[in-house]
Amino acid sequence: MHNQHPKQTAQIRSRFTHVMRVAGKLLAIGGLMTVSQGCPDIESHGSLYQNAGQAFEGCNSSEIQWLAKKHNMMGAFKYCGSNHFRNYAWSPTGELLFFDLPTTANLMDAGKKNKPLYRIPINPPMGQSTWLNQQKIAFPQGASATDEDRQSRIGIFDTFQHTLDYRETDGISDLDELQSGQDVSTVYFTGSDKDGTRSIYKLDVDDGSITTAFPWYEGLVDTFTYTPEADTVVVGTGGTVRAYKGATGKPLGEWSPAIRGVMHPDGTWLALEHEGEEVSVFYQRRWEKQKGRDWAQEKQRVSNLEKNLPSWYNPKVRLPTVSFVEIATDKRWAVTSFYGEKFSWYPPINKRAKYFGSYILWGFEGKQLNRNVILGDMTMLISAMKSADTSAEIQLMEPQKASEPKVEPEASKTPIEGDSEKNVPDAKTP
Repeated sequence: MHNQHPKQTAQIRSRFTHVMRVAGKLLAIGGLMTVSQGCPDIESHGSLYQNAGQAFEGCNSSEIQWLAKKHNMMGAFKYCGSNHFRNYAWSPTGELLFFDLPTTANLMDAGKKNKPLYRIPINPPMGQSTWLNQQKIAFPQGASATDEDRQSRIGIFDTFQHTLDYRETDGISDLDELQSGQDVSTVYFTGSDKDGTRSIYKLDVDDGSITTAFPWYEGLVDTFTYTPEADTVVVGTGGTVRAYKGATGKPLGEWSPAIRGVMHPDGTWLALEHEGEEVSVFYQRRWEKQKGRDWAQEKQRVSNLEKNLPSWYNPKVRLPTVSFVEIATDKRWAVTSFYGEKFSWYPPINKRAKYFGSYILWGFEGKQLNRNVILGDMTMLISAMKSADTSAEIQLMEPQKASEPKVEPEASKTPIEGDSEKNVPDAKTP
């Protein structure tokens, strides 16, 4: 173990203290230790066989914790837990975290000191869920083998009363991407009709009716999000993301490459996800290890190894990259400090938490790590983007021409009438 330079340690401690102070006022999810004086020396520049083995080494909690603190982030669960998350959703006040695992649906009360976990008595959702209010959550449910009608449905679970209700989605299957509307009775979602065409629908929770969500949109849908505070629809298709005003369909912009996007509640910043640069699965190192003669030599050795691998084996992985677009200027910056998917803006319940974000972790600084639901302060990143500061954490992206949106052959749609998981991840304890 080597000692971190005091000045660098102080800078990291100062940045982490800021995010912890703010998060501590929001909820009790923090509870992390202060930054240690020493930086764990996780890797050494060993032989190629050692490095190849380290690509699949066991989880190191100290390393993940260090990198999270370094970039103003914190994990909702133990860093080396059995964190096989599929989807997650923060409640409107940011105190409850709903998440699903392969065979269970779960709830963490992050507002309490010990952050207790509860297993919800429902079948695992088949896609993204959404909160209707601080009490009720809506989730997509596939048809069960025991269902006589073989219908998909949207479930509504009351976390206070522990009641469960369903709304049928007659003729619509593969439900996903549930999004809350501007009132508690509206839920938007994507689904496929009997011909396999995927569209955006609107469910009225009160009467159970389902209609086309946005009649002005006639394109195909790969991904979809809706931000009620900004009344913004964001649709991804064919490697391009487009944003529109919900009420009118007015285009707000389009960006490529991009898979998915979500608008900030104030409508000024758009978070985008895309597949970034390729990195080797054999040799991934955090920033301070990516320099010097040893780094260059190891990269060359790995390159030679990859050339001799079977043609069917892909030794590369694309970084799941998050970027941010300033709507007023259309400037876009890619983030290089963290990587992940399913980014969402954490509920901005006070001014100091305005630019908090959450996502499912892939890794930090180009190194893949154990999955987790991460909460982080994006304020410093966005501040650097606004001032166009040069930073190792952000890169200005050149605009690329977007592909033409595909249009469905028939755009018009008629209204439609009408517990086995043993390894639930452990919540982190203070």
